[in-house]
Amino acid sequence: MATEYKMDVSTVEALRSILSNLNLGNQRITIDLEKKTVLVDDDYCNDDLLRCAGILTPEQAKKLEAQIQKNRFEDWD
Repeated sequence: MATEYKMDVSTVEALRSILSNLNLGNQRITIDLEKKTVLVDDDYCNDDLLRCAGILTPEQAKKLEAQIQKNRFEDWD
């Protein structure tokens, strides 16, 4: 069972700043310090993207992939 802990405002802002530097702006994440990973609760499921990908031409798929990569790595400030 998970235990929820409250954080003060300055801690939350410090964590948001760190996560923002990693381009992680989602509202819900889980940090596993043992595995050194961050689990992001995403609004969009990979299955949704894969279902849509079946209706794209190879050229459209490449453009979509390039746009997604660009959006993931551009500065969000």
